[in-house]
Formats: sequence, C-alpha cells, structure tokens
Amino acid sequence: MSKTENLQALAEFFQMQKVSTFNELTNKFACNERTIQRYLKELDSITSYTHSGHYITLAGVPRFDRNGIWFYKTIGFTKYKNSLELIV
Repeated sequence: MSKTENLQALAEFFQMQKVSTFNELTNKFACNERTIQRYLKELDSITSYTHSGHYITLAGVPRFDRNGIWFYKTIGFTKYKNSLELIV
C-alpha cells in the first residue's frame, strides 16, 4: 500500500476503533513502530494522559468536555499538550 493509502486506512481504523496502542497498530498495519509514529504525527494523534501515555487516538475522535478531557472507558485524553497544562 502507498503512504496515502496507509494514512487513510489508519484514519478509518480510528473512526471505528477509537483508541489503540502502538503495538496493536504495528501488528495490524504490518509496519515498524517508527513508521506508525510518523503516520500518527501526520494524522495529528494524541496520547493518553492516563496509563503512562500507552494509548493513542486521533485528535478528531474525542468529544472533549468543557474542561478539555475525554474518557474512552478508563483511558483519559486531554486536548492540552501535557498533564501540567491540563491541571493549570
């Protein structure tokens, strides 16, 4: 698959799955972790502020509350760049 096709497939995956891990993505898309990281950066991904940043979603997926927080099950995401900005 071309880069464009991979980016589109990854975006569609997150529309259905909502949240994933690097390990799940590397297995699903048969890419190495660095390639997945480049794709996620291009698609504007965010990592969870809970679970040591282990989970990933795309910025367009969450519906943040008025405090800039979104939970998917027990996994927390914020629209802010880091936990400190969230607290402030």
